[in-house]
Parts: sequence; C-alpha cells; structure tokens
Amino acid sequence: MGEGEGLDPLEVGEGPGQSEDPVHPAQGEVAAFEGGHEPAAERSAESAVGASEVGAGYLGVEAPRGAGQSALRGPAGAQDALRHLGAGLSMSGGPALDIAAHNPGRFKAAATYSGCPMSSGVVGSPLAAGLVLGTGGNIGNAWGPPWDPAWADHDPNAQPTRLRDVAVFVGSASGVPGEVDGNHYNVGLWGGPLVVEGAANACSEHFTNNARAAGVNVDRFYAPNGAHTWPLFEHQLRTSWRTIAPAIGA
Repeated sequence: MGEGEGLDPLEVGEGPGQSEDPVHPAQGEVAAFEGGHEPAAERSAESAVGASEVGAGYLGVEAPRGAGQSALRGPAGAQDALRHLGAGLSMSGGPALDIAAHNPGRFKAAATYSGCPMSSGVVGSPLAAGLVLGTGGNIGNAWGPPWDPAWADHDPNAQPTRLRDVAVFVGSASGVPGEVDGNHYNVGLWGGPLVVEGAANACSEHFTNNARAAGVNVDRFYAPNGAHTWPLFEHQLRTSWRTIAPAIGA
C-alpha cells in the first residue's frame, strides 16, 4: 500500500436520501459507549460519562445495518464492508473491542486507538474507575459496582478468546510528545496528554500479550513519540487500514 493510500474508504460524502455521517454517537463530556445498568431514560448528560445512552446493543446490532447507508467514497463495496468494522479511540477503545466480542460474526475487524482494553481485575478496575471519576462520571452507570461480574464479562482482556475470529488492531504511543502531535513544544502536552497516553500504552501492551497468548490475531502498533492528541489518533487510524481493509474486504 503506497503513501497516502488506505483512508479514502473512510471519508464521508453526501448523497441524496443518505446519512451524512457514519454512526458516531456522543453524549456528555466523554463516553465509553457501553451498555450499562442504569436505564437510559434516567440518565442525564452528566451521568452519561462511562456509559452511552445508545448502548452496546444498538452499536453491535442496529448501527451496523445502517452504516452502509452513508455516501462513503472509496472502492466498490466499501460501504457494505465498513458495516463489519468496530473501532474506538481513548475511552471508547476497549468498549469497541467488547462490542465486537459480544457480537460474533457481526464484526470482522476491530480497532482501539490509544485506548485501554481492560476494565476489570486488580489493574483494570482501578484504571477504569479513575478515568470515569476523573471526568466527573459515575462508574456505576456502566456495569454496576466494581465487583459486579458484568465488568469481567465486558472486559476484552478478561475474555480474549471471544475475539479469535476478529482481526484486531491495537495502537498507542509512549506519551512523549512528538511531531505527530503537531506543535509538540506545547507545554500542555507534557502534562495530562503524556500521562494518559502512557497509561493507554501500558494497557494496550498488556492486552496485546494476553490476547495473542489466547490465539487472537492482533496487529500491535506502537509509536515511540506521541501524546494523547487527535493527530495521534488520526495517525493510528490511517495505519490501521493495513489490518482493517483485508479483514472487511474493502
């Protein structure tokens, strides 16, 4: 694949009678796009941090049916092919893998960009709680209290065998700002973005080793430089096409 190739099928254009954007639900300051125990009707925008009103069921079953309705520019068949892809960045990286794992046969590829694909156990549970609480959310909105078995059931790292039939891309960086971030001399990048990306990298590496040991096909991408920034996410997205395209037949 030559330089600059690979992202065109993901670009969105307009078409008569078609959705203008690919499926990308959002509510609240941040979201993990999971199911959750709290009824959606009782959730406020503020409490949505840590659980999406849309829910894992919608993203796993209903959304893929309509994703091909977008006027996606690219090779023939790319519109239908993209229905078989689930991906998420940052807090939504782990849930993207979880949704793919809970919908066998629905997704052929799944990707996490600077995410943390582990949310239970002695390491995953504190990390998940810290991320949600740090942004003002209620961790109980996702899968209940930390000891609830639902956390392990929806933890890709605890249930890696469910992803054996999915091509998985796991991307992250060291956290040290670099050219990929744009203005890497920005002192703001050397605080939170550095720490968060470093944590995401540790999570991603742990998950990768565990998943590979369980027989999962994982394409691991590590960047020696890069903080938790949008330019880094885009760089990983472009890189992941090497894994996604063959898997979904695009």
